Amino acid sequence: MTCGISSVQKLVSMFRCAVALKVLNVRGKKNWVVCSLINTNQTLFLQLHQNISGTNRFYAVVKRMCAEYGIISQFIHEKHTGFKMKKEITGSCIRQIMTKAGNIPWELRFSLVDNRDLLTRHTLIIGIDVNHDRSNNKSTAAFVMAHGQSYTQYDTLVATQAMGREMLEDAGELMNMALQKYRGIYKQYPTNIVVFRDGVSNSQLDTVFRVEVDAMQKAIEAVCGDPPPALTTLVVQKRVKAKFVDERGASPAPGTVVDTDAVSSQYWDFYLITNRPPRGCCATPTRYIVIKDDAGFSSDDIQKLVHQLSHLYYNWCGPIRVPAVVQSAHRTAHLYGSVIKPARRLLNLHLQAGKHILMNITCK
Repeated sequence: MTCGISSVQKLVSMFRCAVALKVLNVRGKKNWVVCSLINTNQTLFLQLHQNISGTNRFYAVVKRMCAEYGIISQFIHEKHTGFKMKKEITGSCIRQIMTKAGNIPWELRFSLVDNRDLLTRHTLIIGIDVNHDRSNNKSTAAFVMAHGQSYTQYDTLVATQAMGREMLEDAGELMNMALQKYRGIYKQYPTNIVVFRDGVSNSQLDTVFRVEVDAMQKAIEAVCGDPPPALTTLVVQKRVKAKFVDERGASPAPGTVVDTDAVSSQYWDFYLITNRPPRGCCATPTRYIVIKDDAGFSSDDIQKLVHQLSHLYYNWCGPIRVPAVVQSAHRTAHLYGSVIKPARRLLNLHLQAGKHILMNITCK
């Protein structure tokens, strides 16, 4: 494990970040590495444990404590450490650590085809997803905001609701909080708001429009006054049966858009392929349905915007199937609903270990 720590220390040093490492032994079983990021005045957790997983009970407790105390955390599987630690894994871990510490690994220079002025105004990008965890009898909704000139500044809101409810019950309240947060940062409200709603089937499209979009629109009008920001809402569908091939019978190149013939005659929709599949496989496209567009996006502009946003997910080097805010909302809803929130009732199981760890962190 010492070799693994040394590897992390050397790589973090490449980012000119002073690091203090301390190994803690909790109950003689768990090995913890506490890294103080001195130049950012933050504290970072690294856990190196053989049986770590997203459903590990100890993992849930520590994540809960880190969330409540505002502690940056990163967990690394023990098998990825040591002399044989691969460059790809090490680089990925360091990229995640530095991103959580406030650094930006890469940016995009956004551009549109037809209406270039749409992105020169104050634009707020929002990703929404709902996680259903039957073991906790609750559904968790994540409302992730991306803002700034390159949409790399994130804020996250979380709400819980009755189990199995896919419709976002607090859509208006969450939009209200998001607008207040935006104004607190930029001293004004956004001019455009683009919302990506994940996890909605075709049969739920009308309900989403009547319930969620209507609630968000009313919140925007109540908070921002007249004229309100232009609201554009897209439904994101990852579970699609459609497959496309090029003239050679191979998987289409990343960036391929299908917006004719195979699309719906009822909705404004299109399919987009953003990444390359494994060799010998055919890429699965993602379907986007535009259910509201007050900003006046053209088809080319909305497609290009979606494609560019899919390159900003920092847990992966390259494009992903959906915009980064959508994937972040998906991960946040799962982490809070299935890991952090359930950990509240598990804290007593590891109370002494938790006190020991937090004492060492907060006294740095």
